[in-house]
Amino acid sequence: MFELASLSKSLSSTVIAGEVGDVKVRWSDPIAKEIPCFTLQDPWVGSHVTIADMFSHRSGLPDHAGEVLEDLGFDRNEIIKRLRYWPLSSFRISFGYTNYGIAAGAQAAANAEHVSSLSV
Repeated sequence: MFELASLSKSLSSTVIAGEVGDVKVRWSDPIAKEIPCFTLQDPWVGSHVTIADMFSHRSGLPDHAGEVLEDLGFDRNEIIKRLRYWPLSSFRISFGYTNYGIAAGAQAAANAEHVSSLSV
């Protein structure tokens, strides 16, 4: 793993776009479809939030949700599971820059391809 900062977002979205082009995953696939333990504070939103929602930062999660947990030593799997405790803004209306939203979207796509390096 390398410290790539936000460059990883464009790399992840490019890889997922290739998978979408190969019809192996869809941007409209719900995160919970591929990460069964995933949800958000509003269960309906948690079951409907998609890979596209996470990559476009419109899940309703607040800016930088989960990052303080990383500072406290939680691993990525646990942080993705704990996104359920963050208060939500309006789903698909509000913008909140979330690295762990991107991580959840990327993990869902990886799980769909059975190439997961995480065990969320």
